[in-house]
Amino acid sequence: MDAHTGKKHCYYQCSNCKTRISEKKIEKQMVNFLDDMLDFFLLIDNTYKPYIYKDTDNEIKKCNKIIEELNIKEKRIKKAFVDGVVEEIELKDELDFIKNQKIVTIEKLKNLEIK
Repeated sequence: MDAHTGKKHCYYQCSNCKTRISEKKIEKQMVNFLDDMLDFFLLIDNTYKPYIYKDTDNEIKKCNKIIEELNIKEKRIKKAFVDGVVEEIELKDELDFIKNQKIVTIEKLKNLEIK
């Protein structure tokens, strides 16, 4: 405690060398360090974020295109069945395959949209 002002002063002391350091001095260094870290993360964020979003946008477009192609394939196989080109077992197998591919692609699309 300062005898003149009555204020308390805090110090940190090294347990090995017994050196004392003022809390104010450590606080100033810590604020400078945190400012530097913030600047660094803002730089990283502004530099790489557009690439991450660009990649995500491209993947979303690919997933949407795959779903569109699967829908077209589903219509074709149904038409082929109606026209008598494929048997019922082939229709069922192909529709199951398409359904599974859609599920996987839609799940991937949901995960991309969350990002």
